[in-house]
Amino acid sequence: MRFLTLLLFLLPTFAWAGDAEDFMAARAAFAAGQTAKLNTLAQRLSNSPFEPYVTYYQLRMHWDEPDSTPIRAFFARVEDSPVIDQFRGEWLKQMARQGRWEEFAAEYPNLVEADAELTCQALQWQRREDEDKPLLGARALWFTDAVQADPCMPLFAAAIGRGFITARDVQQRMQQLLETGKLSAARKLNPYLPEAARWPLTELEAAWRNPQHYLHKTSFISATDGRRAVALFALQRLARRSVNLAHAEWQRIIGNFPEGERLYGFAALGYAAALEQDERALGWYEAAGDAELNEKQLAWRVRTALRAENWYEVRVSIDAMSPQQQNEAAWRYWKARALQALGRAAEAHALLVPLSHEYHYYGQLAAEELGEIPAADTGVKFEPSEQEVAAMQARPEVRRTILLYRLGLRVEAAKEWDWALRGMDDRELLVAAAVAQRNEMYDRSINAAMRTVELHDFNLRYPAPYREALQSPLQEHDLEEAWVYGLMRQESR
Repeated sequence: MRFLTLLLFLLPTFAWAGDAEDFMAARAAFAAGQTAKLNTLAQRLSNSPFEPYVTYYQLRMHWDEPDSTPIRAFFARVEDSPVIDQFRGEWLKQMARQGRWEEFAAEYPNLVEADAELTCQALQWQRREDEDKPLLGARALWFTDAVQADPCMPLFAAAIGRGFITARDVQQRMQQLLETGKLSAARKLNPYLPEAARWPLTELEAAWRNPQHYLHKTSFISATDGRRAVALFALQRLARRSVNLAHAEWQRIIGNFPEGERLYGFAALGYAAALEQDERALGWYEAAGDAELNEKQLAWRVRTALRAENWYEVRVSIDAMSPQQQNEAAWRYWKARALQALGRAAEAHALLVPLSHEYHYYGQLAAEELGEIPAADTGVKFEPSEQEVAAMQARPEVRRTILLYRLGLRVEAAKEWDWALRGMDDRELLVAAAVAQRNEMYDRSINAAMRTVELHDFNLRYPAPYREALQSPLQEHDLEEAWVYGLMRQESR
């Protein structure tokens, strides 16, 4: 492991190559279940930046023991590493599996980042005191990935039984899962539909395998709700392969579907056509009327209307988006442009002015629309003091980020970095970005610099490392420097 020594010398103020070798050995010992070796290495690493990870490894190897005192001591630390909260989540799941609910309930409120499984388990526990509130919380989880977590299913079953999650909700979630290729997850939800509305699963599998054959060979005269639902899925699946074939099948069977389902079918055709820039897309979207569309379908409806310069359709489509989607910079800008085109200048101006103060592509477009010249403002050239740099680099979580990054443990390094940046103000973020840049962690530097709200340094947001080394290849291949750096930035995300 001599390469570790070479890597660690890149750190200007730290010489922890020995710690790095011991840490990698501790990781290997944990993976191999070598308790004695891990304990020996833990003693050597007790004062190193890696200590929280090594302690985590030790506790994981003994977490089934009835005495949880060492674990609680770990949880009680100053949380300067995400590994503490990571272990808290893992331990809580273990407590739930073992039915140790009192311990679960005592520690869960301290959890910073709860996944779907833990959220469902916490809601299940809360049902002991309040039935309705946890079931309302279950509905909020229904349209997330929680629906694929087995520990969530009893909670969802109760919410369905009490009417907090409706049959329409179940069908919508099945459709969403199928749209993303999750057939088995969709099948699991079918029993939660009323019997008359359940999808025939053998037909669903046939539609999955060959949607055109299914649509062509199946009769939809007086079809059940479930069969029609499978047909709409097959139509959507076929449209992704061939819009023309899907349209032909839809024209043949559309008379067997009620109005609401017809709108859904046209929405599927419109979305598939929009992806191919098919000129029929907007007409099909308009035929879909007020059908409930997902975020992707709405985004492509707007793009289709923009290509056709149909500003009324642009505005209507953006208005149909959720508040969160409407708040995205792109849709604020295009809504303003639509309002301008429709003669509603005051409303457009109200959207463009705040957008023009944001430092991104659509902010620049908004400024140009207002007649401003945004390119003149390049932000400050931030120069942190050496004292600020030293203080930032001395933070345990920042030191760990640097070391983990140099060891090639990029996932762990990114988690440490995100943890370190929590709660930082603009100046601290720029100091952190400068520290990352000095240590050649350019992606982490950009990550910090992009978070500032009022104080900006575009030299940190858009660095140009290795500039001198690039000049010769750029000239040799007649490439534009800005284009190459843009490509490098995109590929390193």
